[in-house]
Amino acid sequence: MVSILIPALQSEAWICRALDSCKLQGELVGEIIVVDDGSTDDTAQIIERWSSNTAYQVQLIRTENRGACHARN
Repeated sequence: MVSILIPALQSEAWICRALDSCKLQGELVGEIIVVDDGSTDDTAQIIERWSSNTAYQVQLIRTENRGACHARN
């Protein structure tokens, strides 16, 4: 099993597509971690809705905007 990390900033237009792509990996995926790096759009709400409609464990971490490197760490 693998953990997938997705750093996200203002990603409402494509975050569902990224999450759906993770879902297509099947049983390989143990958990999905999304770091919302201070988005002001609906990124976090979309992630919460998506995770409530799937059996996958999705952990949403919300931070202030500190850049992609910080989000990946």
